[in-house]
Amino acid sequence: MSLRAIRRQPWREDLSYFLILAVVFSQLFIGMVPRRATSQGALSVIAFPFETRPAEAPEDLANAVRDAIVAEMIQTGKWTVRTAYSDDPSIQRAFREGDITEEEIELTLREPTVERAVRWGKLVGADLVLLGAVEEYKYEEADGGKVTITASARLISVETSQPVENGDVRETVTQIAKKPPVEVAKEVLLKQAVLDLAKVIVQRFLGKPRVVKVEKPKKKGIGVILPLVLLAALVGVLASGGGGGERPTAPTTGAPRSVTVIPQLNGVMVAWQPPQVGEPTQYRIYRSQAGMATTRKRAAKGGYQALDTVPATQLSYLDTSTVPGALYRYAVSAIYPDGRESPPTEPPPDGSGLPPAVGARIPTAPRNFQGTPGDGWVKLTWERNPEDYVIGYRLFRLDTPRDLLPTDRPIADETQLPRDITQFVDDNNGQGLERGRPYYYRLVAVSSATFESVPTVLVSVIPGDYPPQPPRNLRAIGLDGQIRLQWDPSPDVDVVKYQILRGEQPIGAGRSPHLRVIRRGPMPPNVKFAKLRRKLSRIRAPQMSVIAEVEGRLNTQYIDTNVVNAQVEY
Repeated sequence: MSLRAIRRQPWREDLSYFLILAVVFSQLFIGMVPRRATSQGALSVIAFPFETRPAEAPEDLANAVRDAIVAEMIQTGKWTVRTAYSDDPSIQRAFREGDITEEEIELTLREPTVERAVRWGKLVGADLVLLGAVEEYKYEEADGGKVTITASARLISVETSQPVENGDVRETVTQIAKKPPVEVAKEVLLKQAVLDLAKVIVQRFLGKPRVVKVEKPKKKGIGVILPLVLLAALVGVLASGGGGGERPTAPTTGAPRSVTVIPQLNGVMVAWQPPQVGEPTQYRIYRSQAGMATTRKRAAKGGYQALDTVPATQLSYLDTSTVPGALYRYAVSAIYPDGRESPPTEPPPDGSGLPPAVGARIPTAPRNFQGTPGDGWVKLTWERNPEDYVIGYRLFRLDTPRDLLPTDRPIADETQLPRDITQFVDDNNGQGLERGRPYYYRLVAVSSATFESVPTVLVSVIPGDYPPQPPRNLRAIGLDGQIRLQWDPSPDVDVVKYQILRGEQPIGAGRSPHLRVIRRGPMPPNVKFAKLRRKLSRIRAPQMSVIAEVEGRLNTQYIDTNVVNAQVEY
């Protein structure tokens, strides 16, 4: 057969075969590709809200710049970055321990300074803090549009309170519509300017010169670049070979928002909100195994695997493939028309301090678990679980700060703590706790299928030695020739007796019934004694005197038989 008898294939197929061979054999002639640095050993960074100084700048521009910088920093593998937020488990723990107040938390997030940010970083155990501001902003409509943004960013060491090397950066980026003038949406120009600005700032953090465009690869880097270039050309040829304009890119910040997980009887419902930036065509749901609920050991966070993909019109997904008793964590990412995918978004931490580990008929960890010290006792409080199938809670007291073990026994279970109960006073069954010694607590929710949730974060409380609290809910019942008094016991376990005080005045004396308040401590500085004396003189209260003593903290009743025709106060 002559060569002319062989039918020629289209030139696109010839080029495709060539590129395929080039990709396959390129690695035979070049060294192994060095792997990119991972986040192992990376410095942890807390990013605070950026300040917007120009009045004409868009309201959310500053934090859009911050989020873009954060995404670029994470991409390098040299930093692990998370934004500062009030519900951070470490901050909430510091708040419960009195290391930071609610006002200080709010002020730090609203007006972050170096001093406030560094203190925050120490509380959460971060290495660095990121502060910044949008210094200048300008938009010109001429020639299709032009955006100019100037921003400053500082990477500050928590240890020294000073910027790290190359950590004080101020850069300006201008994004101009294509020539000849083409009308481009202002949001598109602004988005690209923000992304370019973030790249420049992170390059400066790394000590690299100010370069936005990708430089030509050096010879030593051919092992990474050549196969990628050939593969990109192959995809372009097979796709149709047409010219066309640039494809829109998926911004690194365009991830789904407000991801939540709701355990169901037949699975787990995952719900989310669309990203603030970008228009994805699909969402991808991820799932990772987090342990089994039949044991009480805290589940470790595992790696995510793609579970399913849904169209962009769908904002929830019911996972019915869960295994009974298994715990899972979920995340959702956005997929854009060009195939790019945003980073997965996890739900906010629950009471365990991690994204919720849930499963079918397995509740989430109780939220806002806190302890308050008392006089030989500890009061524990928490928020009611939202799941309908939760039947109660189990409370564990530990002698050392550790995870729960299957052999641990609760000091109170779901029979004492049904689902509507959200507090418990631990007084060691009336014997009292040792004062000045730390006690550690964890709480789990229990479902109707007897599955336990992941335990809450560890709460540490030290009981003190305080003055006894007065009995509450004093009630008087008038009977024939006697008055019965009843009250709720004082929560202090070291109370040994109660004193009954009585005052009386004849009926018909023309005085209105009143309540007498006895203050044993110093008078508040804002109370004027002359004004107080005038009020007391108008009241003309009867003198109170001790008429009896009731022994025992749990003896909460007394009958007064020495009653005359008078108005009596106790």
